[in-house]
Amino acid sequence: MSLRARILKEHARKAMKNATVSPLLVTLVFILLTTVLVEVVYAFIPQATFEDLLSGNLLFLFLFVLLTLYQVVMEFGYSCWSLNVAKGQDTGIPSLLDGFGMVGRVLLMKLRITVGILARGMLLFFSYLFLIFTFASMSSFSLGMSLIVLASLVFYAALICLTLRYSLASFILYEHPEAGSLIAVHRSIELMRRHTWAMVKLYLSFWPWYLLEIVVSLAVGLIALAPTLSTLPELYASADMESLTVILDTAINGLLSSTLVAMSTLPIQLFLRPYMNVSIAAFYRTLSQHSGVQVSVDSQP
Repeated sequence: MSLRARILKEHARKAMKNATVSPLLVTLVFILLTTVLVEVVYAFIPQATFEDLLSGNLLFLFLFVLLTLYQVVMEFGYSCWSLNVAKGQDTGIPSLLDGFGMVGRVLLMKLRITVGILARGMLLFFSYLFLIFTFASMSSFSLGMSLIVLASLVFYAALICLTLRYSLASFILYEHPEAGSLIAVHRSIELMRRHTWAMVKLYLSFWPWYLLEIVVSLAVGLIALAPTLSTLPELYASADMESLTVILDTAINGLLSSTLVAMSTLPIQLFLRPYMNVSIAAFYRTLSQHSGVQVSVDSQP
């Protein structure tokens, strides 16, 4: 059994090349049906504040919950498509809608994953806070800071490992819908036991694409904000720190929420997203075929 990133990615490239429908087209349709559709809906409804929700204006809350659940089901459909491509059984764009045929199980699986991550994540977080306060009270500042940095690295590594435990649940539920959401979640945990580092290395192997996306985002964002940023030296020279802070805050928020920046990275996402997902699906296939872990049927809805 080989879980090397190079081999999995090579399999993914071959599978994508042999797909009946271009992965770029499927991914574009997926983005249009999720991110773009949700943004369009939000653009045409009044944004509710917390006070509005308390006063009984529940339209925004209802749509928010509905769209969130819709996105969960669509994400599951994209996982279904990725697995079909990895298996050489691509059915094209209709695979994106496979989650709606088992929406109850999909949402229950997502709920169980969320609860599992939150429960264990909170335990990790409180343990982390205890260590931070303990190290911060040490008499040696340098030793205390070193231990805080070490504790932070361990904390974030533990969170990543916790999240990755559930990364195969969608594939399992799709292949074994009769087993139910609970078994899918448990088997994902079993499959990932002792293989978390292999999954981490697979994600890290895409680092050139992450770097390219960051560079493109920053370049486009800085070009778009150039007129605003050009006023910063003058404000700094005049010691107008209040205006300088406001402009910097506005520029950063604009950069993070800019549609132009999001559109500039779309070509990268159209290739990177299916490439990653099909590679992860190949990881699942390799692991499930050699693990010896069996899926048993339960009566979960």
